[in-house]
Amino acid sequence: MVMLEHDALLLAAGGSRRLGHSKARLRRDGEALITRSARVLASQQSVRRVAVLGHDAEALADYLPTDWVCVTNAHWQEGMASSLQCGLAALATSRPVLVAGIDQPGLDPSHIHALLSAAGEANEAAIVSDYGGAFGLPALLPRCLHSRAGELSGDRGFKPLIHRADVPCVHVAAPELALDVDTAEDLDKARQRGWIDT
Repeated sequence: MVMLEHDALLLAAGGSRRLGHSKARLRRDGEALITRSARVLASQQSVRRVAVLGHDAEALADYLPTDWVCVTNAHWQEGMASSLQCGLAALATSRPVLVAGIDQPGLDPSHIHALLSAAGEANEAAIVSDYGGAFGLPALLPRCLHSRAGELSGDRGFKPLIHRADVPCVHVAAPELALDVDTAEDLDKARQRGWIDT
């Protein structure tokens, strides 16, 4: 099956304030989460790859493969919306954009494949990960949403935009992605599942 032509956007600008130390450098099977997230996100042959960095940008850039373009979000403390805007502006693409963060250690290439497979059956829909009762990243944002990223603010990401724009939304089940590493409690849970090295 030929995958949908798309670009990839990795959001890695946050300061891990609630965790108290860098989540990007946490490791799964010896691989830093930021490196692993980039590898998994690019697993379905994205055309272009952009990573948005912010806090500790220079150091984290060294963890990314050379085929990723790193851009720095000077306003990273304002939340996810500013990073989405920064990344979409850097891509300036007409292709759908596959967006992910770095704090979901349960993410694997099979889910990226499932998102893109769903997109092939739903033209101009947003394809989102469904955690069971909530949805979010990783997600495939259709071209019709790119130009409206400026409407976003704060740390809520693209969800309000999908609702306001009345864009069809296809959910792809991924209950394992409900665990993102934001707090010490989350980190303990991820370690118990074997998703973060001890």
